[in-house]
Amino acid sequence: MTHAEPSAPSDEPADLGGHPLFPRPETELGPDPRRFDLIQIVRILPDKTREVCPTAWKGSELRTWQQIVDLYGGEC
Repeated sequence: MTHAEPSAPSDEPADLGGHPLFPRPETELGPDPRRFDLIQIVRILPDKTREVCPTAWKGSELRTWQQIVDLYGGEC
């Protein structure tokens, strides 16, 4: 009988679901089953037209609102 080698601890944090840009309501408890693999930025202009930004970001790459403002600006 052979024994499996223990896995080395990962340097990356465990993926517990959810995303900092999309918080759950405080009333929801337990693990967050939602996954955010890709995030597409869509800007709604004052005349109600939509502007779709050309890049779809990995959920792990886009983590804060400040990143969005830095990349695409904060005003229409």
